[in-house]
Amino acid sequence: MPGEEIVSLYRELASLDAFAKHLSLTRKTAIYKIRTAGVDVIEEIAVAWQNGLALRHLSAQHGPLPQTISKWIKSTGRQIKPRNSNPKYDQRRLQECFELGWTTNRIAKTMGLSWSTVQNARSA
Repeated sequence: MPGEEIVSLYRELASLDAFAKHLSLTRKTAIYKIRTAGVDVIEEIAVAWQNGLALRHLSAQHGPLPQTISKWIKSTGRQIKPRNSNPKYDQRRLQECFELGWTTNRIAKTMGLSWSTVQNARSA
């Protein structure tokens, strides 16, 4: 199958797994065939993620698990923050409360946090 036809079919199906299934290929072989035809599937997936598509969405579209999609994105040199890496509270304010000698219970109630969240922040 010529390169233009491979790329055209991949674009038409808009899915790595659909492409692989259509040609009765393994996913790895499908990636190789598309790459040799001039399209880097993994780079395209990474760009789509960088443009705001979620790992779950990309997983549903292309087939691999979100963990695999994440691994592919990282292989392109991009960094993915771990889930829940953005704190849900003001760490500076929490530290100030500790320095003022407030108890874990008082900080938790004042800041609307669980006792364990405050306690874990204290030991971090």
